[in-house]
Amino acid sequence: MEEEKSPIEFYTKEEIEKIINDKVPLYYADTGVEEVIVREEDIADFIMKVDEIYQDTENMKFIKVGAETYEPSLTTYGCYLNKANPELRDKIIDRLTTLQTTDTPIKDFKIIDEDDYDKVESYLGVRDKNKSENDLNITDKEAR
Repeated sequence: MEEEKSPIEFYTKEEIEKIINDKVPLYYADTGVEEVIVREEDIADFIMKVDEIYQDTENMKFIKVGAETYEPSLTTYGCYLNKANPELRDKIIDRLTTLQTTDTPIKDFKIIDEDDYDKVESYLGVRDKNKSENDLNITDKEAR
């Protein structure tokens, strides 16, 4: 049996590494069906795409990756905003309104698989730790 293909493309691990290194603002998105990670600049298109795919999507939640509290920065009811952090709302509202009220097509975007993100983030942490330890070893040898 052939695996069902996602209607939204996922980033590769190499692309995720670049996103992490570039410190791109990211949000966990809980659609009620799945949990993925979305770039901040893609949230409006993601909301519309998920609504298009699942229709009548309720209570999507977006939580900033790395936030100190696990409180939603934004929630939706279908393709409409329910509650939103004012800064995030300001960043996405023009695009979301345009998508809702005109024939502007949803742009192509990708999402990040949570497990892949955790693996890459862990790998980068280990790599950075090893690099720091190697730097210390070089310094220790040079000091002798």
